[in-house]
Amino acid sequence: ADAALYHAKALGRNNHQFFTEELNRRTEQRAQFERNFVRGLQAGELFMMYQPQARLDDRSVFGFEALVRWMTPDRGMVGPDEFIPLTEETGHAITLGNFVIRRVCADIRRLKEAGLVVPRVSINVSARQLASDVPLEQTILEACAEEGIDPAGLAIEVTENSLLASDEHAASLLVRLNAAGLTVSLDDFGKGYSSLSRLKKLPVQTIKIDREFIRNLPGDEDDVALVSAVIAMGRGMELDVIAEGVETEQQLDLLAREGCDYYQGFLRSAGVSSPELISLVLQG
Repeated sequence: ADAALYHAKALGRNNHQFFTEELNRRTEQRAQFERNFVRGLQAGELFMMYQPQARLDDRSVFGFEALVRWMTPDRGMVGPDEFIPLTEETGHAITLGNFVIRRVCADIRRLKEAGLVVPRVSINVSARQLASDVPLEQTILEACAEEGIDPAGLAIEVTENSLLASDEHAASLLVRLNAAGLTVSLDDFGKGYSSLSRLKKLPVQTIKIDREFIRNLPGDEDDVALVSAVIAMGRGMELDVIAEGVETEQQLDLLAREGCDYYQGFLRSAGVSSPELISLVLQG
């Protein structure tokens, strides 16, 4: 009954579900994941990678996106597409989010102690973090204060669907984060359902074109039209536009012709570890 109830809630409530063996299997999987996740966090199996974000005009790095990774002793690397949704399901999203915030702030401190000027670092924020009883800005500002870093060196990335799930509470939170000096980016733009009228009212400085629309450039005419429209809209609203998942020179050329500002992807660099981050910053 509990498994069926959980499944009904996961589907958005206001529905009924019957128990099946598949639900039983998923319940066991979640329980196993929780045990492994808590153990992994305590054992230092989770770590940060940083993917450079570059300008299109000269390809210089202006920032990094912080990406959490999990190396397990039995399965090896567990993909973020697998474990991050499970943290949402099991209620560990806030625990993971707090880990990322504190680890990123500590890495920035180490860079500053090495005498380096650190580009802006973007942190992904989940719907659960936006809706948490402990205000997100409190968690971030406390971490910044503990490590002695300026909050203005951080950016927050939220997806359209996260904003939709939290609605006015999230909008108010973003206003406060922006007031504290943080930049706000709207991630996965084009995949969600937020209206343009709401986007106009949010304190968003950057929109990120999802890699799904970049993947088939320049051959897919529909994706070309979509990407062109998003870039034009961003420029019209005085928003910075970052294209994600750029892997080829042909994709980069098209984005440059359309007037895109920034990009990230394997063409520039994959994610790098914390020690490699120092080397990249030293290279300028």
